[in-house]
This record gives sequence, C-alpha cells and structure tokens, in this order.
Amino acid sequence: MLLTLKQLPTGAIFMWTAPPPAWNQTVSGIANIKTVVIQVLNGSTNFPVRWNYSLLPDQSIEFTYFSIRYGNNLPDGIGAVVKGRPAQMSGAKNFKTRFTIDSTSEFSTLTINKVTERENATFQCKISADQEWAYDVRIGVAGIGTMCLKRGA
Repeated sequence: MLLTLKQLPTGAIFMWTAPPPAWNQTVSGIANIKTVVIQVLNGSTNFPVRWNYSLLPDQSIEFTYFSIRYGNNLPDGIGAVVKGRPAQMSGAKNFKTRFTIDSTSEFSTLTINKVTERENATFQCKISADQEWAYDVRIGVAGIGTMCLKRGA
C-alpha cells in the first residue's frame, strides 16, 4: 500500500487567533472565509473590530485591506494599510470620518468611530502575506429598546 501525503506549499496556511473561534485558513481567497457575529450597542463610540493572527516564520504582511458589505451586495473598500506606509482611507461614503484602520504583524483593527444602523453590515479584513487571506466580522447593531426588551423578557 502506497501512502501519499499532500504537503502544503510553504506558508499555505494562515492562523487567525481572534475574534473567536481561532482557526487555520488553509485555502486562500474567498473559498474558505469564516464569519463571526458581534453585537454592538447603537451609539457606541470608538468600537474596535480586531482581527488577531500568528504569522509563520516565512510570512510577512505586504498589505491589509478592509471592506464593508451590506447583505449580498458587492463590498465597498474602506481602506488599506501597505507595509511601511500610513493607512489610506477611501473618501467614499464618509469612510474617512466613520472609521480608522491600523495593521501590524500581530493584529489589524478597524475602529468604528460611532456605531449607527449603517454599521449593521459585514466587515472584512483581507491580508496579503504569501497569499491572500480573509476573515469576516458581521456587526449586529442593537438598539437600546431591543436591549431593554431582552433583559425584561
């Protein structure tokens, strides 16, 4: 009996450590993207959406791209961080005033300056290391009335 092990090319894995659950992405591109849902109170300020990861020794981040998607619509680019350069924000849809972005070798953060119903959407962090890797965070905006109903039920 011949046993053949398929070996992944060097760097053909990306280790996401947060938000939970931690997972290893083994297929780059859109074929293998997980989505986590985070509830945020409407009116919250400076709310950080953070993606943490562990790079393999042969990986380094060339650029990080952030986008927002409403329902099944195509995503809108919020901005990007290119290695060694300041963050570049899109001027569309007031993204420069609604969000700030940052990326390091350990985490990438999109900060929502003030949470409103507009942020009831899916945010994506796409990392270009050896290949492109992505993780989605779906923000569920909860209103104060909704929170009170849940507590009183």
